Amino acid sequence: MAGDRGRLASGGGALTAGSSPLVTSPPQGYAPSVAAKLRLNLLEKAALVAVIVTSWLCFRAAVDAAEMYRHFLPLPGAMQVLGVLGWVVATFAPTGLALCFWRLAPRLSRPWLLHLLFPPCAVALFQGGAGLMLFVVGDPAFDSTLGGPVLQASFLLAFAMAAYPGALIGSAWRRRTSIRHRT
Repeated sequence: MAGDRGRLASGGGALTAGSSPLVTSPPQGYAPSVAAKLRLNLLEKAALVAVIVTSWLCFRAAVDAAEMYRHFLPLPGAMQVLGVLGWVVATFAPTGLALCFWRLAPRLSRPWLLHLLFPPCAVALFQGGAGLMLFVVGDPAFDSTLGGPVLQASFLLAFAMAAYPGALIGSAWRRRTSIRHRT
């Protein structure tokens, strides 16, 4: 215990009189700020704003659709969970996929391949989530709900399909102008 106190006081953190050796402050110059840990690029900021705005705009339609299903089509708990899972996949997976592909692409030797795979993968995730919801409801289309369950998902899919190529073009433009200014 005494050896730990000496080690902690010398470089692993500061101890005050009477404090426990398990509760120490971080060493000076070591702890990065929260802002540095949560550094978001422009695409991630836009995705966050899009999720918040569409959630605010479409919340009422999703709640109305859920209430309608709860009253007129009672479902077992497992089917309700499957429907919610389908909604989450259809709504948030395309935007999350855009962010994952954007972060993963620079690490690959051929990032263009990942960029080309994004649109079909995003549409497949959207359709898969919508298909889960349709399976739970037993409806061939969302006509009976006036599109309530997929309204936000459609907005976020459209955002992801527009923002991803926009981010690619913006990134290429920034690289091109930075190279031009260096020479």
